[in-house]
Amino acid sequence: MAVPRGLSAHDVAQIWSVPLARVYRLANAHRWRRYREGRLTFYHPDDVATTMDAVQPEETESGG
Repeated sequence: MAVPRGLSAHDVAQIWSVPLARVYRLANAHRWRRYREGRLTFYHPDDVATTMDAVQPEETESGG
Protein backbone atom coordinates (compact mmCIF):
# COMPACT_ATOMS: atom_id res chain seq x y z
CA MET A 1 0.00 0.00 0.00
CA ALA A 2 1.35 3.42 -0.99
CA VAL A 3 1.85 6.17 1.56
CA PRO A 4 -0.63 9.02 0.91
CA ARG A 5 0.87 12.23 -0.44
CA GLY A 6 -1.91 14.33 1.05
CA LEU A 7 -4.34 14.70 3.91
CA SER A 8 -7.74 13.09 4.09
CA ALA A 9 -10.74 15.11 5.28
CA HIS A 10 -10.62 13.13 8.53
CA ASP A 11 -6.93 14.03 8.97
CA VAL A 12 -7.69 17.73 8.50
CA ALA A 13 -10.64 17.63 10.90
CA GLN A 14 -8.57 15.92 13.56
CA ILE A 15 -5.41 18.04 13.20
CA TRP A 16 -7.24 21.39 13.23
CA SER A 17 -10.12 20.31 15.52
CA VAL A 18 -12.88 21.33 13.13
CA PRO A 19 -16.05 19.49 12.11
CA LEU A 20 -15.77 17.26 9.06
CA ALA A 21 -18.51 19.21 7.25
CA ARG A 22 -16.42 22.39 7.60
CA VAL A 23 -13.46 20.64 5.99
CA TYR A 24 -15.56 19.74 2.95
CA ARG A 25 -16.94 23.30 2.71
CA LEU A 26 -13.46 24.84 2.94
CA ALA A 27 -12.03 22.39 0.40
CA ASN A 28 -14.74 23.34 -2.06
CA ALA A 29 -14.69 27.10 -1.37
CA HIS A 30 -10.90 27.38 -1.54
CA ARG A 31 -10.51 24.85 -4.37
CA TRP A 32 -7.96 22.67 -2.65
CA ARG A 33 -6.02 20.45 -5.01
CA ARG A 34 -7.03 16.83 -4.53
CA TYR A 35 -6.48 13.36 -5.81
CA ARG A 36 -8.22 10.06 -5.28
CA GLU A 37 -6.91 6.65 -4.37
CA GLY A 38 -9.77 4.24 -4.70
CA ARG A 39 -12.65 5.70 -2.74
CA LEU A 40 -10.48 8.03 -0.64
CA THR A 41 -9.83 11.68 -1.45
CA PHE A 42 -6.64 13.39 -0.31
CA TYR A 43 -6.02 17.14 -0.24
CA HIS A 44 -2.75 18.90 -0.98
CA PRO A 45 -1.13 19.78 2.38
CA ASP A 46 -0.03 23.27 1.21
CA ASP A 47 -3.59 24.21 0.24
CA VAL A 48 -4.96 22.92 3.52
CA ALA A 49 -2.35 24.70 5.64
CA THR A 50 -2.78 28.01 3.82
CA THR A 51 -6.54 27.99 4.33
CA MET A 52 -6.48 26.74 7.90
CA ASP A 53 -3.82 29.27 8.94
CA ALA A 54 -6.00 32.06 7.55
CA VAL A 55 -9.31 30.77 8.94
CA GLN A 56 -8.39 29.56 12.43
CA PRO A 57 -7.26 32.90 13.97
CA GLU A 58 -10.46 34.63 12.79
CA GLU A 59 -12.59 31.88 14.28
CA THR A 60 -10.73 32.02 17.60
CA GLU A 61 -10.91 35.81 17.91
CA SER A 62 -14.62 36.05 17.10
CA GLY A 63 -15.53 33.06 19.25
CA GLY A 64 -13.74 34.10 22.40
